Amino acid sequence: MQKQTICCEGWQYGSETDTCSPQCNTGCRGGKCIKPDQCYCEPPAILDPVQKNACITPTCDPPCQNGECISNNICSCNEGYENVNGTCQPKCDSCINGECKVPFKCECFEGFTKNNGKCEPVCLGCDFGSCTAPNNCICIDGYKRNNSVCCPENCTMCDERGICLDGHCG
Repeated sequence: MQKQTICCEGWQYGSETDTCSPQCNTGCRGGKCIKPDQCYCEPPAILDPVQKNACITPTCDPPCQNGECISNNICSCNEGYENVNGTCQPKCDSCINGECKVPFKCECFEGFTKNNGKCEPVCLGCDFGSCTAPNNCICIDGYKRNNSVCCPENCTMCDERGICLDGHCG
């Protein structure tokens, strides 16, 4: 007596493999039928959301820069990049007063310089003050602005370092 294999609904017997295989009644173009009427697409292909029986290559408009289009208009960003409003932008821990053009590297804007990993404003002659913006020095208490330096309040003539000349005003 010969054994006969009976397949469940949605499956079909294949004599060459002697097994039951899933059937996708509407087909599975570009993919593989893995369960009855369930098509699997090999990445990066995705199941067509309209036809449901065909694998398509996803498209992103605009195209993904620094990432991969994993589904229609969805980018998966490369390492070192993050999704910002639908585009993959380089990551920088803290890039205040600068621009992050490549991952983890902040380039300071003009008028700023890197100091301990941060972009700080540049002020010349701000030895007795606080540089709050490029070339904007706020003198500490007891000092006043004289040309481009902070001088003691009772002095009217300072050198380029903010030191009163000869102990008195020049």
